Amino acid sequence: MKKPLIIFLLLLISSFLFAQEKDSLTQAEKERREQNIQAGNPFKKYGYTPKIATLSKGKYLEWHDLDSIVIIGSVYYNTKSKKIIDFVERDMTNPDAQPLSDIRGRWISPDPLAEEFPDWSPYAFVYNNPLRFVDPTGMAGEDIIYLNASGQEIHRVTSNQVFEVHRVSVGGMAGLAIGAAASTSQTVQQAQTFNEVFASVLDTPSSMSMSFTGEANAFSGTDSQGRDRFFAEGTLSISVGFDNGVSSEIIQEGANSGPYGFGPIPNGSYEATGITNTSESGMVRNGVGFKVFLTDNESLNRNQLRIHPDQTPSTGTAGCIGLTCGANSLREVRGQIQNHFNNNPATNIPVNVSITNNPNYDRPKGGTQNSGE
Repeated sequence: MKKPLIIFLLLLISSFLFAQEKDSLTQAEKERREQNIQAGNPFKKYGYTPKIATLSKGKYLEWHDLDSIVIIGSVYYNTKSKKIIDFVERDMTNPDAQPLSDIRGRWISPDPLAEEFPDWSPYAFVYNNPLRFVDPTGMAGEDIIYLNASGQEIHRVTSNQVFEVHRVSVGGMAGLAIGAAASTSQTVQQAQTFNEVFASVLDTPSSMSMSFTGEANAFSGTDSQGRDRFFAEGTLSISVGFDNGVSSEIIQEGANSGPYGFGPIPNGSYEATGITNTSESGMVRNGVGFKVFLTDNESLNRNQLRIHPDQTPSTGTAGCIGLTCGANSLREVRGQIQNHFNNNPATNIPVNVSITNNPNYDRPKGGTQNSGE
């Protein structure tokens, strides 16, 4: 007998509280909530008012793209005239103020790539660790620390100033312990400290190699010899090797060559002999300028060949390899190559060029090979 009585009392109390809450609303608030509900009524223009289910019972407007004037960030924007008409002034001192526009919605937007990360909530950003991970493209979180606990992969720490590549030289439980320590590094500074502490078990690369691959296509106009111009676009890859034979590709960035001068750099094997910073015209992109010196192609009389940033906004080079990536990636390329020459001052870097449909033009005797276009 007691159990049914308790249930009845609970139902009675909840009904009373609901009615009290409903009666406590002012007439203006009731009208505002009804307007929010009816905003989702597709039959409103026909005079029909069905019962519409909402999550907040009209407390919030749950229908969007209804108004010609909408709030985007901190401005009022007219979607018809495509103009900003006013600025939003929020009362930060009123704790009961209604949230405006997308303020509440920003927390309920799922990651469009959520299905690729089933172990994480679709509402998580950078794996809930913004100190370690970044997401500049909005596609997926990117780690600033790369270390395989088994000791077989590359560990890389990247910042605007520090570009270091190491390999864990121990395996088993020691490798697992080091991997666990590195995985907890939340900042570049912590990762650098990690490198210093474990310097005895981190190997520095002993070799580096680069390759430029891609495809050349016909370009408008002809060169000074009347030959059709070609423009090569592809990828510059950088790999490092260690004394035990382990190697890994650490960088892959977009690059081009030609169509100016005597066309794209000819296919073949070259060597990078050094690197220097420069502000030379044609070799600065997004504020980053440097040039990597390549050996000449004697059989085709091509010289002054370089690897450098492709100048913004111009596109193409006079036979050099032009990098088309952003400023941070350019700094990383420069930093890795500088590290190699600092750690291995007497060792050149092999550079292989393999471009499909490359005309492999020569430079006629007496012809001038421009550098840095």
